[in-house]
Amino acid sequence: MKASKFQIAENQIEVHRQPQDGQFAEHAVHGPGGKLTSAAVPGLTVELDRLFAG
Repeated sequence: MKASKFQIAENQIEVHRQPQDGQFAEHAVHGPGGKLTSAAVPGLTVELDRLFAG
């Protein structure tokens, strides 16, 4: 199970991965200038500047 939390107003995305014992072992926050690469879909990368534009 993978979870992502989108906070467009704050220009950041929280990613939670690797659930273990009711918690996530991996947690990361991504923001402008970064890229988010999918762990589930090979080759899928989102440039966050484009996501947050507008």
